[in-house]
Amino acid sequence: MKKLPLYALSVSFISIFTAFLAQNSLKPQNINQNEDISVKTEEKSAENIENNTKNKNSAENSSEISDFLVLDKESDCVMRVSAKDYVIGAVAAEMPAEFEKEALKAQAVAAYTYAVRQKKISSEKNDPELHGADFSDDPEVYQAFYSNDELKKIFGNNYDKYYNKINLAVEDVFGYCIYYENEPVIAAFHSISSGKTESAEDVWGTNVPYLVSVDSESDKNAEGYNSKVVLTADEVFNKLLNICGKDKIDKFKNTPEKLFESIKRNDSGYISHILIDDKEISGEQLRDIFGLRSADFEVVFNNDKNEFTFNIKGYGHGVGMSQYGALGMAREGYTYDQILEHYYQGTNLKKIEN
Repeated sequence: MKKLPLYALSVSFISIFTAFLAQNSLKPQNINQNEDISVKTEEKSAENIENNTKNKNSAENSSEISDFLVLDKESDCVMRVSAKDYVIGAVAAEMPAEFEKEALKAQAVAAYTYAVRQKKISSEKNDPELHGADFSDDPEVYQAFYSNDELKKIFGNNYDKYYNKINLAVEDVFGYCIYYENEPVIAAFHSISSGKTESAEDVWGTNVPYLVSVDSESDKNAEGYNSKVVLTADEVFNKLLNICGKDKIDKFKNTPEKLFESIKRNDSGYISHILIDDKEISGEQLRDIFGLRSADFEVVFNNDKNEFTFNIKGYGHGVGMSQYGALGMAREGYTYDQILEHYYQGTNLKKIEN
């Protein structure tokens, strides 16, 4: 059975950065479970963002897009999916159907933008692993997608209610794409920011003009905003061993409380890096090493228990649209286009006629 992502505290994007970064853990879907899936691919290198940004002037005419070729990773078969059905399946996989309609509409535009851009990239790269498809339904590499049959299993008795709600949201915005300088954007998104989103430059090391830090205060009210991970000192040392080396780790064995003293944060409040002895480790690396929901965290050492407590804010890489931030804005009366303009600075919407 295909692995289905947990979107209750989403995406990722990062599944969104899939194509651009060479595009958290995925388990069987349960509509109200809480696990971030937004960034399986975010750390794979910013190198491909740079490469794909160079494709700007060679973009094909996307007005002819009527469907997408999607590789089903379970069967290894390529499916031809209408553009509208793909967006419905992507929204259902990436955002809880219970969300406000304007948030779902914003997600739909982001999903379509992702697909349009990825289709162009795949046509130029011809990845043999895709067997001629534009992208796959593997959420660890590309944007997540559910077929209608999968949605019936996932939604169960609520299928009609949730499908119709998502369908209506998609119909309202279908064909709209987010553009920056006449090119579909990298429509990165995540579940919950720490109160401010991250810039692509801080997270992936590449400046993307529309993926900059913005306020997202309503995230602080989201369920799952705060989380905690507790690890023994030995567990922490062992997890850092490969990246730091035994000699550096041994220096802190008798004074573990000093291990995280040299923490540096960026303007958004996320940890940019720490120094362990003279070894620099990024906040995103630490997030991955310790299994944390985001790179905005504080560390407390309990000497009596000989353990570290990581107190974490937010969920996901923090770049682009915050899904719970979009929900908060929708509840405050903002429309989908205002939500997108906020999280993707300096962009505009254009309608692609299919």
